[in-house]
Amino acid sequence: MLPHEVKLGDLFQFDAAWYPVKHMVPGECSSRVLHFDARAPYVTTQAEIVARPIPAPA
Repeated sequence: MLPHEVKLGDLFQFDAAWYPVKHMVPGECSSRVLHFDARAPYVTTQAEIVARPIPAPA
């Protein structure tokens, strides 16, 4: 996904573990600064592979 397509709760993989996005703020030149629990922030500037949880059926 491109930086502007990332949503809260999307999962990013770092060092074989998945971290959900807890907070994000705009960065420079269409980038986003993503914040996670128990991990340093990450700046996304290009398309990234993310996992998005599937909502449970109602």
